[in-house]
Order: sequence, then structure tokens, then C-alpha cells
Amino acid sequence: MGVVIGMGVLLIVGVAGLFVAMAHKMGSDAKTDEVAVAAPPVQGAAMPPIMAPLGDHRVMVPTGHVLRGARLDGARLLLHLTAPDDAPLLLVVRLADGQVIGRYSLISAP
Repeated sequence: MGVVIGMGVLLIVGVAGLFVAMAHKMGSDAKTDEVAVAAPPVQGAAMPPIMAPLGDHRVMVPTGHVLRGARLDGARLLLHLTAPDDAPLLLVVRLADGQVIGRYSLISAP
């Protein structure tokens, strides 16, 4: 019985502590909207390119497939295609050269 009462008291003290911490955090005068500004570049230093030009590439898509969506992930592009029979197909394309590096046919589990 004493353990249950002790755990109840700890629970109430913990919740009260959370509320006190939230009230203190919301009421503090600390500036939270400061923005960091980049320093000017060093004279004579070479600036690295943000992204190399991608060029003009063609991606081979199977005949009859329709593009349903696309998503970028770093240097890769995920194409969500649908076949004429509504079977989904995912293609992973490397942006540097337009090469298909992954092909995933989604099928129903038996």
C-alpha cells in the first residue's frame, strides 16, 4: 500500500515539475528568433559549386507506363509509374547521368 502511495506522489511531483519547466521556458526573456549569418568569403578563396550542372538526360520508361509521382533524394530521383494493368513500378534514377540504378515491381503477396 505504501509503494502505491509513494508512486502516486512521485507521479504528481513529476507532472508538476513538467508544468513548472514549461512555464519557465515560455516566460523566459531569452531571444529564440536570432538568425545566424554566414561570414563573408575569404579573399582569393575558391568557392565550391553548390551543385554541378545536371545536363540533359533521357530516362527509359517502359511503353504504356504513366508517371504518377516523383521524389528527389540527394543525387537520386524516385519515379512512381503505373503500368497499363495498374501494376505499380518504382524506378530509381541517378541524377548525374540519368541512369536507372534500381527497378522495383510491386506485386501482391500470395
